[in-house]
Amino acid sequence: VVSNTVGMVYQSVAGAKDAVVGAVMGGVELTRAAVSGGISTVMGTRMGQMVSSGMGLALSRSEDWVDQNLPLTERELAAVAEPATSEVTTSSDSPSYFVRLGKLSAKVQERALQHSLGRARHARDATYAAVAQITSTLDLLESARTSLGTASNQIGGASEQLLQRWTEWKQKQAGAGQTELEPDGTKDESEKLEWRALSMVRGLSDQLRSACSNVVSSAQGLPGAVQDQLTSARQSAEELHSSLGSTSTLTPLLLERSRHHLTQVQKSLDGVMEYLLNNTPLNWLVGPFAPQITEKAEGDVAMEQAGPNS
Repeated sequence: VVSNTVGMVYQSVAGAKDAVVGAVMGGVELTRAAVSGGISTVMGTRMGQMVSSGMGLALSRSEDWVDQNLPLTERELAAVAEPATSEVTTSSDSPSYFVRLGKLSAKVQERALQHSLGRARHARDATYAAVAQITSTLDLLESARTSLGTASNQIGGASEQLLQRWTEWKQKQAGAGQTELEPDGTKDESEKLEWRALSMVRGLSDQLRSACSNVVSSAQGLPGAVQDQLTSARQSAEELHSSLGSTSTLTPLLLERSRHHLTQVQKSLDGVMEYLLNNTPLNWLVGPFAPQITEKAEGDVAMEQAGPNS
């Protein structure tokens, strides 16, 4: 009887324990599900999306700040900074400095170099994109001229592609706050196509010129051959922009010269980027950089040392 009683008690206790454990674990899972569901619900709301968007914006701005700010105080940065030539302009009102790579410690030097290379890559990509768009627009114009010059004189193929590109270009310009005019209604289809193509390549050549000027903030300290390549790219972009701005028609000769300028821009930048990506020019004047605030003002330090009771 005692043995049976003990067995019954043990089973009752074990059953109660399992019930308690099951209830606790079930509660934990319910809590997890509730928390997870709550987070998903919150993030699905407008407020949650605003928080997520704000976090993304903050991270983006933090990355930009790290790129522009070297881990040096203003005093340290000013000690190694050098004046840049008149070719350099900065839009920021905050203190900014140009420094020679070779004057920086290895860690800071690497950050400064990567910042400058990132800038060069971005400008190179923008340059190549403009070159590709100008080239394809000129190709479409020539093909459209051929089709419009046939006996049927119908719009199709290249002409339609050119019209579609014009529509996309106008929308993009409108998004940037600029307005593109339509050609005179008295023009025939061939003249309208040429007018639109010329308007597009003019705008693209302006973008190309800007991108070429932003490959490096300063060429000081780079080898003479590299500086010559930079100058060649910028001059070719400038000549292209000037020739397109002073004409009312894209003659075969102008088309040929335009393609020559585009080839020269890309060839010159290829040489510049090949050098920058495979060398560390210690004499290169890079920047502009702002100091990282890592030390307190002397007045704040003095107040802390004095203490609250002094």
